[in-house]
Amino acid sequence: MRTLLRVGLTTAISACFVAAIAAGLSGCSTREETSVERGDRRSAPIAATVARVERRDVERVVEVVGTLHGWERVTIGAKITGRAARVLHDIGDQVAPGELLVELETRDAELAVSQAERRLDVDLAKLGLTGAHMPTSDYDVGKTPTVEEARLALDRARQTLARERSLVERKAGNIEIFQNAENDEKVARAKLESATLIARADLANVFASKAALDVAKEKLADTRIFVPRPTNVPTKSTRSIAYAVVKKQVSEGQMVKEGEAVFDLVIADPLRFRVNIPERYSAEIRLDQPARIEVPAYPGREFPGKVARINPSVDSASRTFQVEILVDNARDALRPGGFAKGRIVVESDAKAVVVPVAALAGFAGSMKIFVLNNKNIAKEIHVETVPRTERDGMIEIRGMSEPVGEGDLVVTSTPASLADGAIVTIRSPASADEATISTDKPVSNSTDKAASISRDKSASISTEKAESIAPADRGSSRSAEAARREGGSGSIDANRRSSL
Repeated sequence: MRTLLRVGLTTAISACFVAAIAAGLSGCSTREETSVERGDRRSAPIAATVARVERRDVERVVEVVGTLHGWERVTIGAKITGRAARVLHDIGDQVAPGELLVELETRDAELAVSQAERRLDVDLAKLGLTGAHMPTSDYDVGKTPTVEEARLALDRARQTLARERSLVERKAGNIEIFQNAENDEKVARAKLESATLIARADLANVFASKAALDVAKEKLADTRIFVPRPTNVPTKSTRSIAYAVVKKQVSEGQMVKEGEAVFDLVIADPLRFRVNIPERYSAEIRLDQPARIEVPAYPGREFPGKVARINPSVDSASRTFQVEILVDNARDALRPGGFAKGRIVVESDAKAVVVPVAALAGFAGSMKIFVLNNKNIAKEIHVETVPRTERDGMIEIRGMSEPVGEGDLVVTSTPASLADGAIVTIRSPASADEATISTDKPVSNSTDKAASISRDKSASISTEKAESIAPADRGSSRSAEAARREGGSGSIDANRRSSL
């Protein structure tokens, strides 16, 4: 009986010992596998696209939006009231300066001219003149018949007065006759002055009638409405000045009032691009700076221009100042009144380091890029971007935490798992150079080596642990059998050993 108790106690102790070893081995194996799996994940390559760092001319620009305006826009109105007899143009027509637009009925104006001519003839006749001998402003009214007659009468009265004065002085004349001669001389002098004044009035009437005739003729000419002849013309226009009809507001037979608009015209080449720029850029904007204009009608196409005018005053309400950019429109691709975006080039740098915008990764208010070394291992570098330098998908960087040179490879697709020291597999290269780089660099070898190392480590760990456990298993085979019969722990240990 005592022997049986001793054997049972020994068997139970052996089973507990085997179970404890199996449990410890299982826990160690799980922890080791977790660390191996974590190591595999950390060393697994990350597929990403790359691009080269470039050094190029970079333009620092001020981006603006605004409206395109014609060089000149004018509303043509009628100078007189009349009925439209002919309308010669319509919307979209190109018209040259001096070209006829509208012709009004001329009958009333022609009658007014004829009436003014007859009145002028009457006034000229008073001076003894005709329309063929129009007097000038220095005309001598003493040559008129009435003045000449008054002068002759005055000369005769003066002669009579002189004769009677001589007789009276010699006491041979009559005092009464002498006094009558004095009165006659005064009357003759007054008549000469009156005739001279009347002649001057007649001369003034001639000038007034001539002016009335000119007004009548001008009204007759105003029945024909022409395209204006501008004096403020663009000096660098590539073609002769021409207007385009923007709006037609009259039809044939329509009664047009004095001052009423009949046509809207615009000079569409060149155009004035007027924009309002924030006050903080006032020190950067200067005359003759180059600019580029884009319109929605031509996506991706840029139209060159230059800064032509800068308003010296800042609007106190919006804190902006107006700038006018002159844009060539020789091919009529742009339309006045349209919306446009522009870039004013305020500075250029020929030594700027640029990277694709897609290469930038932002975190906690800072920017960084990932640069690959010759083993395709990513290096995290903090950078600063230069505002207003983005062009063609590239942007200037500066303030690098580590030097970045021309030709370096930067990751342009940054997955969330990408971190400093990660191995990168280059995929979908954008050029043959990048394809060569991805072929030459031993990325796949690194991957294979990492996988083989991981497998070797796992195999060695499993082998060592199996060897350490083997003696216990051999020495307690009978105890394990008993444990399987009692609680099934031997089966669990067998499964775990087979997995190892």
